[in-house]
Amino acid sequence: MDQQPATDQDIPKSIVIDESNIESFSSIRNTLKSFVPFFISVISHLLLLLSMVWIYTSIQQRGPGVSFFASRGDVGKSLEFERIEGLNEDLNLENAILEHMPFEVSAEPGPKHSNPEVALFRPENIPELKSQIPAIEPKANLASLVQRQWSKAAVSSRSPGMKAALLKSEGGTNDSEKAVVRGLNWLSEHQAKDGSWSLSPSAVCGNQSCGEVNVESREAATGLAILPFLGAGHVPGEKGPYKDVLDKGMEWLVSKVNKQGRLMPPDSPNHFHMYAHAIVTIVLCEATALKPDGPWRAAAQRSAQYIVNAQNRTDGGWRYAPGDAGDTSVFGWQVMALRSARVAGMNIPKPTTTLARRWLTIAQASNDQSAYAYQRGRPSTPVMTAEALLCRQLFGDSPRARGMARGTMLVMDDLSRSFSIRNYYYWYYATQLMHNSGGKNWSKWNPLIREKLISEQLSGKDSGHAFGSWQPLLPTTDRWGRTGGAIMQTSLALLTLEVYYRYLPLYQVELPKEAELSGFSG
Repeated sequence: MDQQPATDQDIPKSIVIDESNIESFSSIRNTLKSFVPFFISVISHLLLLLSMVWIYTSIQQRGPGVSFFASRGDVGKSLEFERIEGLNEDLNLENAILEHMPFEVSAEPGPKHSNPEVALFRPENIPELKSQIPAIEPKANLASLVQRQWSKAAVSSRSPGMKAALLKSEGGTNDSEKAVVRGLNWLSEHQAKDGSWSLSPSAVCGNQSCGEVNVESREAATGLAILPFLGAGHVPGEKGPYKDVLDKGMEWLVSKVNKQGRLMPPDSPNHFHMYAHAIVTIVLCEATALKPDGPWRAAAQRSAQYIVNAQNRTDGGWRYAPGDAGDTSVFGWQVMALRSARVAGMNIPKPTTTLARRWLTIAQASNDQSAYAYQRGRPSTPVMTAEALLCRQLFGDSPRARGMARGTMLVMDDLSRSFSIRNYYYWYYATQLMHNSGGKNWSKWNPLIREKLISEQLSGKDSGHAFGSWQPLLPTTDRWGRTGGAIMQTSLALLTLEVYYRYLPLYQVELPKEAELSGFSG
């Protein structure tokens, strides 16, 4: 179909352009063209900003955290990444237990290593303990006292001179030390031929009076049995009355730590896993601190690294299996194990302690931070409060920190009630809390718990083969006695009676002047 040429009348007036204005339009077009890159840049940045806001909002809706990452995954496998609130660095936790940074509570994670089985703990880099504890000025601040607890100086209290001085100054007695010797002798008599212990000691000695339980974990029993020997200042590999006992026991424990740091076999009771792992880690690390050239240092490093990897990356706690949502009971043992690793000269990653602080917030059962629960949302208990407050002390909270004084009094007020129901687990943690607190709290607590424990040890002529032990059913049933049996009961009683010298007092600046540290091994 033919089309006629358009005329001026056919063209809408709105698009008719006067030739006289062409030059003006051309100028405007050139001006707009020069601004195009600017407009594109503004729009691009605006879209990028909106995208970041959307991503941030999505993260906040999914769970805790902002734009910081930390490694997570099963031990020995490639790690996934998960966001963690409050950390300002890309974290490498898979191989983070590094050599000692002198007298610091924590240090930055070290460089990445391609081989997860490399033993990063190098004892040759650990500063030798000098002939005296690192000088603490009379006006020492809290940080220096806390750092002392996370350094090798913490176990210098076990040297012969310092041990005797602290026993006297901190409230121990000849009777308490005699009870310790009786208990250690009983433990030494119930070691199996392969160097391990059983939670049912009667299975080893054949005497029913020594007790038995329905569950078994030789790893837990062996760790519990060795701890009091180390606490009393006996050093594996060194001459002494228990040298063979310690050497065989340590050799057995080292053989149980695999290349990934795992201790417990897959078929072991689930609730024993991280409990036993922490206890054995404390043993391996304390032995390393006392004798750095011993054959257990690599196993100590791997087992401590396992704890770092096992921490829950959301709540900061630990429970029965790696990655489980936390509980305060298991949590406390892991903190004590990491402190022991630090005492042995290993680095504890800052993100690990940052996350651990998160658990202490989650486990609060009061508005003033004075009471703590076993798990989130549960009511507080004296034992969980004691354990959590002890962890807060080790993390650097002063006696005047929020909730510390009131929480300590809550624990103190429960002592008389606990005597009627027996809970050695509670007394073990609460005694450490009170010892660190010092002052009137310690003066009141110590003689009561000390005499209670001495009175409950089987030490009469009619005690038979159980002489020197603490039994879970005598004189009444202990709260956890049926689970841990006489080995656990005896171990916790001994460790509680060793509180005077097992570690240096936390907040105490002036230490006994008559102490002689030259006999300290290491």
